[in-house]
Amino acid sequence: MFLRGGLELMAVDADGQHLRQLHRWSRFRDAMALSPDGRHLALLVRGENRTHVEIAHADGTHPHRLKLQRPLPARALAWTTG
Repeated sequence: MFLRGGLELMAVDADGQHLRQLHRWSRFRDAMALSPDGRHLALLVRGENRTHVEIAHADGTHPHRLKLQRPLPARALAWTTG
């Protein structure tokens, strides 16, 4: 999976064939990280005044915003286990 243009979540087979759009958003996503179990995405979303993080299903649906204690540096996004 990858972001195309910050607005589309795309998927492609391991051999590079069958490019397909999984989801399209109206607001720009700056970065993406797939959860270790492959079930969720963390998305860095640029807002007008602030950047925030959303967690969504792996296909980009059902996003919800996380409440953060402090602002994130641009493009700092990763999952951890434990």
